[in-house]
Amino acid sequence: MNLPKNCCLLFDLDGTLVTFKDKKQGLWNIFLKKGISDEIIKENYQKVINSAFNLEKFLDSFENLEKTGIIIEMQNWLNKNIILYPDASFIKNKGFSFILFTFGDIKYQLEKINAVEIKPDLFLFSEKFPKIHTIKSFITSLAPKIKKNGPIIFIDNSFLELDAVRDEGYSENKIITIWLNRNKSNDKPKYKHLEINSLNELNF
Repeated sequence: MNLPKNCCLLFDLDGTLVTFKDKKQGLWNIFLKKGISDEIIKENYQKVINSAFNLEKFLDSFENLEKTGIIIEMQNWLNKNIILYPDASFIKNKGFSFILFTFGDIKYQLEKINAVEIKPDLFLFSEKFPKIHTIKSFITSLAPKIKKNGPIIFIDNSFLELDAVRDEGYSENKIITIWLNRNKSNDKPKYKHLEINSLNELNF
């Protein structure tokens, strides 16, 4: 798929550019070794994941646990296990220009970004889902700072966020939406988006 020249590329982070090698099993193991049951770990994870997850919040969710040194283990797990998808390696090419737009706790998202050593031109963070209100604010306040005169292209592995763009009234002329359907889901978005299964399908 050929993209328009001089476009502004806006990428989601989790599931789009990065993933975990061990699917978080290594994080679980830290607590299993402390004698905490799998059931309690999952229960605490679900509580925290719904309120902008970060490692410190997750650790604090465990009561009556000696926590000395555990946060270092958790940070080591993060640094060793978060990786760029193979088809996203181009993001580190010298001179590649892009904006990162991510949902989640700002500190935790920055830790991920630093771990995979990517350097976007701009960071946009939202701790609320969907992220459309941050997109709207971005377009009105930050767009003049973007050194691109082509369209904005928003690439996300979740079509819910792409649908939110259309719900807010942004047409294809303003924002081109691309659904990165990595798992080849048969789910149907509310609106029509360009669809790919791999970032390798895009010609930058």
